[in-house]
Amino acid sequence: MEAVCTPKIAEALVRNGEKEQRRLAKKDKIIPASRLVKTLTHYTVNVGVISGGTKTNVVPERCEAEVDIRVPAGGRPDGVEQFVRSLLPENFEASVINKTLPSYTPASDPLIRAIQKGAKPVFGYTPPPTYMPATTDGHFFREMLGIPAASFGPGCGELAHTYDEFVYVKDLKNVAKVYVNVIADFVAKG
Repeated sequence: MEAVCTPKIAEALVRNGEKEQRRLAKKDKIIPASRLVKTLTHYTVNVGVISGGTKTNVVPERCEAEVDIRVPAGGRPDGVEQFVRSLLPENFEASVINKTLPSYTPASDPLIRAIQKGAKPVFGYTPPPTYMPATTDGHFFREMLGIPAASFGPGCGELAHTYDEFVYVKDLKNVAKVYVNVIADFVAKG
């Protein structure tokens, strides 16, 4: 697998993302910060589903695994597929279920600046734009439509995709205020 070179235009996003990953690691104390930070600049692998076999004392005739491989900014999904296929024996099959390019909106984009400007009066500080080791539907807007996109909403990163995930009503209201500020900013600019 080739080394990942973060594009210059994404370096500030990755640096801010590293700060957020360190904060999460300090709060959760489950995964060391050094490992969480690497998720922003290295390929990550999660074997999410494994199925096969019929009984513990019977050698299974088949086994299936679904693997999620995340590609960081500057990485190449096609390179991942080639690398995985090169590791598999001849009689193993592999198919790509979904391929998403690494995607981000540069920190200097007017949308990001409008969100920061709209958030400051609500939260009392300017939230830093970050790159995160996850994917959102924002990549559809960027890739297919050429529209910048950002993920900005209520919630705690440490609760995302967990059982009993929730957001506080107060946070929902505050984010709605930011959305109103962002829309007003774009309307004012015409």
